[in-house]
Amino acid sequence: MKKKINVLKLTRVALSVAFISIGAMLSFPTTPAFSLQTLCIFIVSVFLTPTEALWAGFVYILLGIVGLPIFSNFGSGIGVILSLSGGFIISFPLVLFIISKMIRKFQKTTFVYAFVFGVATLITYVFGAIWIEALNYYDGTFLQMLPACILPFIPFDALKIFVAILCIKKLGSALGHNEEKNNSSKNG
Repeated sequence: MKKKINVLKLTRVALSVAFISIGAMLSFPTTPAFSLQTLCIFIVSVFLTPTEALWAGFVYILLGIVGLPIFSNFGSGIGVILSLSGGFIISFPLVLFIISKMIRKFQKTTFVYAFVFGVATLITYVFGAIWIEALNYYDGTFLQMLPACILPFIPFDALKIFVAILCIKKLGSALGHNEEKNNSSKNG
């Protein structure tokens, strides 16, 4: 029985990494770059336990670092982590974990999803901004840099939060997830 559970967990993590990778590859030629990566992170984190979510984030980063082209625009390698987008990527394990953990603590309403995804987006912004500052990619103070690192992404990320909520509600009912079942599986 224990092996069956481990295989199920590994499969859920692997499928989540694949889904996040596909979302990263679906990017649009805009400035700033716009991909569906965080949309996929929002969706998978709701259906994974906190531990599975954390593992999915770490596995995603490790696979990208070792050379699989799974970062946005089919990027891979340590160079992507050392680039402007590295801080955003590094935040993913924590963001996945926090979303999964927070969603299990509250009733699954549209407001809760929007709030939790908003907090997760803010965490990603902070990691990205700190990373950009640490690598000296921006001439100016940290506070001057924040609008340049955050403001261009807000409309796209708000749209991704909205779409993620719609997808989760549809997927949840299609997969037979209901409140009692989700609330009884809070510990992961």
